[in-house]
Amino acid sequence: MPVVPAAKTLSNKIIGLRSFIMFICQSREECCMYIDIAGSWEDLVRYLQMARKKARESYIESELIYAYARTNRLADLEEFISGPNHADIQKVLLLCESAF
Repeated sequence: MPVVPAAKTLSNKIIGLRSFIMFICQSREECCMYIDIAGSWEDLVRYLQMARKKARESYIESELIYAYARTNRLADLEEFISGPNHADIQKVLLLCESAF
């Protein structure tokens, strides 16, 4: 089952978007493994962009930066980090160093 449809189904069962995003971020390694297998990083970028519109939380913005890096969307990444955000950029840097 592709990650994004599964995520949408799961998000319907969990109360609130914030709870869903916290669930995803708590199981980050497993989520990334499934996304790598399904090849749906672009879908995750779109989902995180939507989630960011609903809740500007550090963990959403940090995961969005990481997803931009994984999809090689460097122009979007540069634009995002040059503007106001709540991302933990140091954490994302460490994740990128270990993943690439």
